[in-house]
Amino acid sequence: MAAVISIITPSFNRGDLYPETLASLRAQDYPDWEQIIVDDGSDAACLRQMRDVIAAESRVTLLERDREPKGACTCRNIGVEHSSGQYLIFLDTDDLLAPHCLSQRVQVMQQHPELDLAVFPCEIFHSVSGDAARWWNVATDRDLLSRQFHQDAICQGTGCIWRKSSFLRIGMWAEHLAIWQDIDLFLRAWIQDYCAKVCFDLPADLYYREHSSLSRSGFYARPKVESRCRVIRDAVQLLEASGKSGQKRLARYMVGETVYGAARGRHFDLANDLLKWSHEAGVLNGLEFRRLSRAVLACRSRLIRFPFVRSWVESQLKIFQAISLLWKLPTSAPLQQ
Repeated sequence: MAAVISIITPSFNRGDLYPETLASLRAQDYPDWEQIIVDDGSDAACLRQMRDVIAAESRVTLLERDREPKGACTCRNIGVEHSSGQYLIFLDTDDLLAPHCLSQRVQVMQQHPELDLAVFPCEIFHSVSGDAARWWNVATDRDLLSRQFHQDAICQGTGCIWRKSSFLRIGMWAEHLAIWQDIDLFLRAWIQDYCAKVCFDLPADLYYREHSSLSRSGFYARPKVESRCRVIRDAVQLLEASGKSGQKRLARYMVGETVYGAARGRHFDLANDLLKWSHEAGVLNGLEFRRLSRAVLACRSRLIRFPFVRSWVESQLKIFQAISLLWKLPTSAPLQQ
């Protein structure tokens, strides 16, 4: 019998942490699941370790990525293509599920057949559950699209359950992106009014391990800057195509962050292209365009290395930061028992 829920896991040299993740799956009070692991080119020793760990668990399948490009999103899409479940959860090899996670999520989806996805509370941890004493996300009075554009995402990839048919319809993960894959996916969902339920009244059912993220390495590398630019452009164009041009201005916070980041990384062509496009597309007004232009010029002239110039530039950028910084505060709110 096909599993009701498919857990999709990309893997790259994480054989040391995965046994703990598998243990959290085996501890579920809902048994009708399958896990599909797609390896992204791990070394031979890690692959042997993973095969040894899953040998006694018939619900886990290990595949190897068989096409380009390399990356977690390609692996996730391959896993979806091989899945048999009605519902999907994306779980990384270093995160853990609470014993009630699958039953809680499936129950919500079955009680609400109109849903495309549902979002659940997540607890951050370092080594042991509870040691960070923070939620990944909390409820606010803002709509999901506004939160996403303000870089206060309601969840990351693991924090929700998808109806598989809805995930296929939205176009799955964007494999061409080097960063912001979660942001891209959820922007597509919220802009196109996918039906979602936020279940923050329920107990946390995911433990998200906080450590140095691979996505933060080379943060200003050109492929990552290009990906951020593309996500912004695609989102604005999707707003226009969806009859929501009046909401394009929401993207100005992402534009400000990305233009300045591109300039700091000395990718001035990318910074200026996004700056010009954002102004012409109506994302930036004249004042915002001028302030960002000054920031790019300060970086290009290397005057940014002087503290008083950097302080002046940061004062120019406050028009972009004031709201987004406030939005980020709740994501580190203390746990409430």
